[in-house]
Amino acid sequence: AGGYRLASQAQEITIGAVIRTVEGPLAGIRGQRPSDTAYTGAAEHLPVVWVALRSAMRRVLDEVTLADVLTGGFPEHVRAFAEEPGAWTDRWPTSNVSSSTMLPGAMPPATATPSPEDAPMTSIADLIDTMDYGPAPESADIVEDWLAGHEAGFGHFIDGRFTRPGDTFAVSNPATGETIAHVTQGTAADVDAAVKAARGAQGRWAGLSGHKRARWLYALARRIQQHARFLAVLETIDNGKPIREARDIDVPLVARHFYHHAGWAEIAETEFSDAKPVGVCGQIIPWNFPLLMLAWKIAPALAAGNTVVLKPAEYTPLTALAFAKICDEVGLPRGVVNIVTGDGATGAAIVAHEGIDKLAFTGSTDVGRLIRRETAGSGKKLTLELGGKSPFIVFADADLDAAVEGVVDAIWFNQGQ
Repeated sequence: AGGYRLASQAQEITIGAVIRTVEGPLAGIRGQRPSDTAYTGAAEHLPVVWVALRSAMRRVLDEVTLADVLTGGFPEHVRAFAEEPGAWTDRWPTSNVSSSTMLPGAMPPATATPSPEDAPMTSIADLIDTMDYGPAPESADIVEDWLAGHEAGFGHFIDGRFTRPGDTFAVSNPATGETIAHVTQGTAADVDAAVKAARGAQGRWAGLSGHKRARWLYALARRIQQHARFLAVLETIDNGKPIREARDIDVPLVARHFYHHAGWAEIAETEFSDAKPVGVCGQIIPWNFPLLMLAWKIAPALAAGNTVVLKPAEYTPLTALAFAKICDEVGLPRGVVNIVTGDGATGAAIVAHEGIDKLAFTGSTDVGRLIRRETAGSGKKLTLELGGKSPFIVFADADLDAAVEGVVDAIWFNQGQ
């Protein structure tokens, strides 16, 4: 525990020195959106930023010795340089989007982190006896404030705007049973409006070059990373999975999928010159990996020039709505992404809609069979990812203990314990 506190202190001072040093160059790329000159501006300033970073790191490393790190005895002028009020916690580049319209910031306020003096000194032997959890570094306050701001309920995200809440249903935290939000039950009319918006945007979206679509996907990935801590906490509150899984697995993979498919969009015209967009994709996802499933569905569809109407699971719709807000923040063209919330009736309306060109469903085998019957003969393309139970092929020379461990982990790790 003592080593962790010292390492955190050293990290804060180092980051503080770096950020103070590069503050001027960073101002040149601060506040730009992907819809204008963000790429040009960043490219022009990156060499300057790199030189400044390298200079700052040399300065800190020259003046702070290993003994300083071990004892916490940093030179006073380095400490003052880093600990000036707002020296690093307030000086990250920000968007020019009004703060009142943004999701809560990716970094928590400085007061959210306990000081080293407040951290308890607990022995390993005590932890083994009690098996208590330590305090998570992520605070739920920002997420709770965001949810409180939508006390009247969430509407759908259709044609680049959030609709007024209609008839709503409760969404609860599965760890506590507490109601955390109310979300609108999508109707056939809501689905129809979303499909029309997607159809209206699809031609223009497909008409963009792969490079321009890649820029939007890169923008979404960067904004997801900026809101990573917020999204991880929201996912845990909504889904029930441990924070370490949402924070260290799900949300980083979400960003990586958007980066990955931005790369495919960039090379699509040369590598897949004969490929054409399908059109409007209806997408229905389950509750077990809510935001990650969204990324798996939306990122490749957008990269290929399609537009989407997505329905999240009724149990876990909140990160999908937060993603819709991210689409709004980066200025994604209206109608490209549409989020309609609701239960199975809403999903059935998406499946039955004649304006859908492609359906992608992840869920139970029984519902998959119903969708196959419903779409037979309709000409709709269909992808089904159904309820597999982690099948393993075990050869005679396999390590049976390892195989059993793999089976147990694969099927049960995501229960939420």
